[in-house]
Amino acid sequence: MTDVERSQDATAEAVPGPTGVLTALMPAIRQRLDLTAQEFAERVRGLGLKFDRGTVSKIENGLRGVSLDEALIIAAALDVAPVHLFLPRDDNDKVGIGNIPVTAYQARRWFRGQEPLPGRDDKPFRTEVPESEWHRKTARVALAEEDEQVKYRQYRVAKEKLDIITAELARPESFNVELSFEKSRARERERERLDRRYEVALEAVAEAKVEWEDARDHWRRVKAEESRSGGE
Repeated sequence: MTDVERSQDATAEAVPGPTGVLTALMPAIRQRLDLTAQEFAERVRGLGLKFDRGTVSKIENGLRGVSLDEALIIAAALDVAPVHLFLPRDDNDKVGIGNIPVTAYQARRWFRGQEPLPGRDDKPFRTEVPESEWHRKTARVALAEEDEQVKYRQYRVAKEKLDIITAELARPESFNVELSFEKSRARERERERLDRRYEVALEAVAEAKVEWEDARDHWRRVKAEESRSGGE
């Protein structure tokens, strides 16, 4: 065995694999659901898997491994996505995929089909992505772009309304020394009405601008994510 192989073996021993992560997370999630080992075993049996309290105890104490089918049923019984049961919660925590230690963030992206494991060949990874998934990714970008355009149009409309009111407020008023009291009061009321419309329009522009910027940032994030995962 070479020094490199010894180093990889030592790293693999120090970093838990998906089963080790499941062993650690399973009792914590079960307890948050306020389920005893017996109650959880009954829930698993209800999904078609032969389980008893002793089996739950052995898995949680690392005395028994689990098959892929069992792991998925356990995730279903805990009402948790498999990716959140097999991989660490902290993005920077390491998990071992065989003798390849990767961060939880990298493992999640691989698990979700977004990108291959670090250092692995990208071509076969992309080749096996179902065609329907490519279409969904393209549609996701298109929907985000459409939402950004809608929000931008709403912002422009709100700003145009504000500009109209601003122009009305800036319009010079004719001076008439003989202006009656009634006309003077009417002019003041009109000015007050315009001031209120201005405040409402100003607030509408501010809200529309925030919504547009949020939609624009979301669209950019989606494009970047799908670009990294080969969705464009």
